[in-house]
Amino acid sequence: MSNEKIAYLFQGQGTQHTGMDLKSDPETKELLRLADERLGFPFSKICLEGSEDELRKTINAQPAVYIASCASLLAGRSALESAGLNNPSFVVGHSLGQITAMWAAGCISFSDGIFLTRRRGELMQEFSEKNPGGMIAIIGLGKVAIKKICGAIGFEIANYNSPKQIVICGSKERLKEARELALKGGATAAIILNTGGAFHSGAMEAIAPGIAEALGRIELHDPRISIVANTTARPLLSVYDIKKECENQIWWPVQWEESIEFMLGQGVNLFLEIGPSRVFARLIKEIYKNVEIKHIEDCVKERKQEQQKALLQPNLL
Repeated sequence: MSNEKIAYLFQGQGTQHTGMDLKSDPETKELLRLADERLGFPFSKICLEGSEDELRKTINAQPAVYIASCASLLAGRSALESAGLNNPSFVVGHSLGQITAMWAAGCISFSDGIFLTRRRGELMQEFSEKNPGGMIAIIGLGKVAIKKICGAIGFEIANYNSPKQIVICGSKERLKEARELALKGGATAAIILNTGGAFHSGAMEAIAPGIAEALGRIELHDPRISIVANTTARPLLSVYDIKKECENQIWWPVQWEESIEFMLGQGVNLFLEIGPSRVFARLIKEIYKNVEIKHIEDCVKERKQEQQKALLQPNLL
């Protein structure tokens, strides 16, 4: 058994892609069936066969990433048990990923998570269509300089991802201007992200009542595992905490760097990434280079290799 103190990290919007590895095992098939049943139409077809354009829509991307992440954790469960990595001390998700963390911590059922991610995506998409915006990942520029750029053009910081990467958001028509200011200010890169709007901007507080209404239609439980909040980088301990986090998280910046630092301070020495892509390793190494990070698929492959070696061992009995 492993002696490592573990945190599970769940991915957010933007990690979806065509051909996501949604295995044909019975558990994954059941998740897709439950999703179709809860949403009232064959959403599974979008996950399995949807085009990049379909999956990119916020209303589809959010439940798709949620399904893929839940499926990934279930598919890797036996490998994690074998490696002694099945009892995390913390779970945390990046933006949308917080809902997957809620499911992993026993706060919500899978079906309620589908409803919540779909409704969250719907509200965010509707808002963004009326208020066009975008996001830029700025690499290699400090917080003070980035705050000055935001102040100059009316942008806001959306994600504090690492000491080297901060994401800003604002109006669509000023995205190129923001990018140019960042590069002129010394950024090594400024990447306009393929997102549906200016997520985590203060203006999105307008949809918080819609999130609250959606939360009132599902069953919530106190977490069985500590969930580290995006907004405060501290554990959520109760249903009340969960509700406030869900309402605030859409319009407050994601404190990812501080969240990782908090868990490191609590003794976490292994971060396990769960989701359809690989996005966290570089960010976490930028925060603290001497910590181990694995993707759940790595654990599954290691388990298969061990099983194959065992089969090839001669029977000496």
